[in-house]
Amino acid sequence: MTKFKVGDRVRSTRLPYGGHNPPPPIGAIGTMCKGGYVQFDGNPGPFPNRKTWAIGEDGLEAVEPEPRFKIGDHVRTNYGREGTIVPKPADRTGLFPYYVKLPSDIVGFRESELSLVRPEPKFKAGDRVRVTHSHILGTVDTGQTITLTTSWYDDTANEWRWHFEGEGEGGWYSFGERVLEALPPEPKFEVGDWVRVESDTYAPQAKRGSIGQIIKNQGGCHYVQVNDCPSGLQKEGAWVWVFDDGELVKVPEPKFKVGDRVVGKTWQRGNNYASPGKVVRVIRHYPSNDHVTVCVRHDNGWGPLEDGTAAYGENQLRLIDTKRERLLARLTDAEAAVAAIRKEIENG
Repeated sequence: MTKFKVGDRVRSTRLPYGGHNPPPPIGAIGTMCKGGYVQFDGNPGPFPNRKTWAIGEDGLEAVEPEPRFKIGDHVRTNYGREGTIVPKPADRTGLFPYYVKLPSDIVGFRESELSLVRPEPKFKAGDRVRVTHSHILGTVDTGQTITLTTSWYDDTANEWRWHFEGEGEGGWYSFGERVLEALPPEPKFEVGDWVRVESDTYAPQAKRGSIGQIIKNQGGCHYVQVNDCPSGLQKEGAWVWVFDDGELVKVPEPKFKVGDRVVGKTWQRGNNYASPGKVVRVIRHYPSNDHVTVCVRHDNGWGPLEDGTAAYGENQLRLIDTKRERLLARLTDAEAAVAAIRKEIENG
């Protein structure tokens, strides 16, 4: 008959058998796994493809289990009254292991006279969680992510246990909530998303209805660069405002993005707006955010703005999408590169 069973917490009294990696020190604490192997806390295991150590039962001792109840637990007594576990009062001389604060007094009880009033489970079916400590290595490894299916309450351990996909109700394996941790929520928005502000937190500058672009995510907070706002927080080299998930709504992206090759559809003031060019800026105007300005640097060098670009509404441009136009655009880029190289040579 074996001294320990799978899942028991043990402490080493000698070094385990050798491996490629350094062994855990004497006194290391771990969990018994299948086959009599032990996974020691914080140790990667003897080999890259194995996380458990062979040590033998003669090199192990049991770690005393944690008390069934802890200070602050809400419990029910054997005669039906409910109360909270509290530290032993200084004026009590009894040897009871637990003391319960009832409405009228603090009373000592034996473990067999108490039952835990079941807490609500931390998780729900379908949740994706990470296993922080596994006793079934090879089936589920420590650090692996699983999907929860059904749960049951372990009155002995005072915790909810969960089956997972691949181990349905009545299956062999389950994990207690103590060794499960919730995965951090995925960002609701991604960097680069265009969003509309649904909050007046920063009114009047970034008021409700303003539209901007997310430049950074940090947990549930999003750094949003809102067009034409006169002030904000200086972050990441830009004036931005910081919003929570619930303060933003995703909106469709502009028709064009920086780097697109476009051509104008119209002539204005005698200048040829139909010359091809490249989009260098996309601006959603504040507060009339439905209006988008696209700034284009034309191949022929024409542009009335200070930086040599021309500004358009989205409906005044179209993407260069024919094979001939794409080839001409590539040729223009190549000619510009050659001209730049020649200029460098001439300047010597």
